Amino acid sequence: MTGVFGSPTAGAAALDQYRSARATAAPHEIVAAAQTDSMFRVPAVRLADAQLAHNPNVWMYRFDWQTPVLDGAFGACHALELAFVFNNLDTELAETFMGPAAPQPLADAMHAAWTNFITHGDPAHDGLPGWPRYTASDRSTLLFNESCSVVTNPCAEELALWDGII
Repeated sequence: MTGVFGSPTAGAAALDQYRSARATAAPHEIVAAAQTDSMFRVPAVRLADAQLAHNPNVWMYRFDWQTPVLDGAFGACHALELAFVFNNLDTELAETFMGPAAPQPLADAMHAAWTNFITHGDPAHDGLPGWPRYTASDRSTLLFNESCSVVTNPCAEELALWDGII
C-alpha cells in the first residue's frame, strides 16, 4: 500500500483503515477491497461528482449481492450484476457464475430501475426503497442486494484516503 499511497506512513494508515472496516477479513480480502476501490468505486464516485456540474440527475448504486459459487470467492465481483440488469438469470452462463438460485426479485428490481431510468430519467420504482438523487454532500447510494437499502456516503473514510491519488 506504500507505493499507492506515497509513503510508509500513508500506506500504513490506509491499511489500518481497510483492516478496521473488515475485522474478520483475510489479508487477500483487504487487498481486494483496496484494489476494487482504486479500479471501480473511487473512479465511479469521481465521475458522479463531475457529472453533477452538468446535470443534477445523478444516481449511485453499489451491487452487493455475493455469488455463492466457489464458496463465495468471487464475492460481488465486477460485471456480476449484468445478468440482473438484463433480467436473464436463466442462462447457462449466469448459472455458472451465480449458481442455480440467484435471487429473481433482485433481478426484477434492478431491471425495473434501469428501464425506469432509460424511459423516465429516474430509476426509482415501488420495488425499491426511496432512492434519492446523488449529491456531493451526501452521496446517497442504493445498495442492491436481496434486501435493498440506501446509505449515505458509504465507506467515506476509505474514499477520503484516495483524495489526491485518484
